[in-house]
Amino acid sequence: MRIDGHVRFDGKYYSLSEDYINKPVTVIGTMSQVAIYHAGKLVETHERATDRARSKSTKRHHLKPWEQVCNNPDGLHSLGAKIGPSVEAIIRRVILDGEGFINYRRIWGILSLDKKYSHHEINSACDEALESEIYSSKFIEEFIIHAQEERRESNPSPTRPAGKFQRDITEYTQILLNLNKPLGDTYEH
Repeated sequence: MRIDGHVRFDGKYYSLSEDYINKPVTVIGTMSQVAIYHAGKLVETHERATDRARSKSTKRHHLKPWEQVCNNPDGLHSLGAKIGPSVEAIIRRVILDGEGFINYRRIWGILSLDKKYSHHEINSACDEALESEIYSSKFIEEFIIHAQEERRESNPSPTRPAGKFQRDITEYTQILLNLNKPLGDTYEH
């Protein structure tokens, strides 16, 4: 079995549980069905893929969790809702704009912003994106960065009070300037 969770038979691919990855399997096919055995025991059957346009037969329970979400728009909506209502609204718009085709790259780009930014920042930026009717992750990230810069400008970081071991820079300057001067009378033992 292949690493991607499929076996190849007669130029077509058939899914199997991840439990059998890198394990030897035997595939037997009839005109209408493909049976997959491991250690002499039947572990999976598929309807034989005979259509030229269809090269793969994957059962839903063999999909990885993120693949199952991708095949279910409601799952994408719920992932967006976890971040915020505006994120969910954008995902709904992206799905509707696709006219039957889902632009997963755009949706996952938006959902993956939570690796770098807070849910509040993403949701606020999605509010702006909804008003502008631009639904790209780059555009939303630019909103976030712009908002962060505005916050920094309006709230400059306070100067740190001098610590116990901190000296003023003028003291260090004087020390450096005096390094090349002779010390005068020195005491030797």
